[in-house]
Amino acid sequence: MTGGAQNISRVLVANRGEIAVRVVKACRAMGLETVVAVSRADKEGMAAGLADRMVCIGPPRPLDSYLFAAARTTVRWVENMLAGSMHHSAG
Repeated sequence: MTGGAQNISRVLVANRGEIAVRVVKACRAMGLETVVAVSRADKEGMAAGLADRMVCIGPPRPLDSYLFAAARTTVRWVENMLAGSMHHSAG
């Protein structure tokens, strides 16, 4: 982190599948609340079930949700409103 220490209590997880599950579990172990950004296809997934909160960012097809520019804008908004930090996709 730059600019000195910050207290982060909530993390937005913008990953899918097993990566999202691992990130949520790691955050939970560190005492951090999690918000998972999901498409409609992932609303019933394990990461969504484990997270403290879930935000739907669009339809099932990744090009219409996770990869769409409007979805990225939504993720930034969600990060600013709901989370102190964000773990984003590696891809």
